[in-house]
Amino acid sequence: MARTLIAGNWKMNTTLSDAISLSISIRDQLTLPPDTEVVLFPPAPFAVPVRDAVRGTTIKLGAQNIHNEESGAYTGETSVTMLDGICEYALIGHSERRTLFNESNDFINQKIQACFAHGIKAILCVGETETERNEGITSQVITRQIESALRDIEGIERLVIAYEPIWAIGTGLVPEADEVNHTLGQTIRNQIKSLYGTQASEETPLLYGGSVNPGNANTFAQADHIDGVLVGGASLDSAQFVAVSYTHLTLPTNREV
Repeated sequence: MARTLIAGNWKMNTTLSDAISLSISIRDQLTLPPDTEVVLFPPAPFAVPVRDAVRGTTIKLGAQNIHNEESGAYTGETSVTMLDGICEYALIGHSERRTLFNESNDFINQKIQACFAHGIKAILCVGETETERNEGITSQVITRQIESALRDIEGIERLVIAYEPIWAIGTGLVPEADEVNHTLGQTIRNQIKSLYGTQASEETPLLYGGSVNPGNANTFAQADHIDGVLVGGASLDSAQFVAVSYTHLTLPTNREV
């Protein structure tokens, strides 16, 4: 069975003092049961102070973005080697990186390979636009994204996949839980099974992201194929993030996979 994982993506928000206060507040309110993970994704300049703030707990850190090269003339970029001792995770393929920075499926594939080569766990984000959803091609879009992202990658022990419908991110709009569960189970988990086998499909955590908040978290928590959530705006409020976290962290352990 896949482990439960709650991720908070702070995006380009907070000041240094805000980031430290937020991480301390989350730290003081969360007690994690076994086989669960909470990962915070602060802005890159605040990664070390946030790491220090949660030191001694089981809360982990992730990078919002990495470059596929280890070093070189890539002004403003962060390599996976720079994450050593700071971050265990990296977000890869977020829709904002795909749309605002024109990141291709090939580049995303290279980033995942770089993560795995250096022991970093990758949270691969996939999802469809509103137009693609209305055209009924969500499954085809996600299948293409996953196939491209995982090309020539032999093992996915360090992989997490987050389904984030682009039309739901930051809009307040959310799909029905049954729709999300179907996409995660019938499209994503079955595709992992066809590529890597039954065990990999059962053990790869699948997350939902897109306007997650305390008001809808319980609905998603009850779905069989949702192993956790990738939280955006609500992760900037410690009370909301902790509430979302506990909704998922208190799930029964006998859910079907």
